[in-house]
Amino acid sequence: MKIETSVFTSNIFSPYSGQEINKHFVLATGSPFFVVEAMIFDRWGNQVYSIINSDVPEQGFRWNGHDSNGILLEQGVYVYQFQIKFEDGNTMQIFGDVTLIH
Repeated sequence: MKIETSVFTSNIFSPYSGQEINKHFVLATGSPFFVVEAMIFDRWGNQVYSIINSDVPEQGFRWNGHDSNGILLEQGVYVYQFQIKFEDGNTMQIFGDVTLIH
C-alpha cells in the first residue's frame, strides 16, 4: 500500500535572518521520518555537508548553512539529495536546490 506524504522544503534561507523561521533550510513532512542519508553540494558538485542515519526532530530536518566542519558557506545555490525513511518502513528520495543568502 502506498501512502501519500506531503513534503515541505525551504527554497531560500539566511543564517543571519532576524526571523527564526528563515534561519535554516528545512525539510519537513506530514509524518515523522528518519534521515537515511542527506547530502548537500555546492554549484561545482563538491559535497559540502552530509549526514547518515540521523533521527529528525518533530519540526523536521534543519541545516544552518555550515559545512561538515562547521564553517559558514558562501552565499549561493546549493543542491540537496535526501533519502528518508518513515515509521512504516516506506522510503523516499528527495532532490532539489536551495539558495543561501547572507
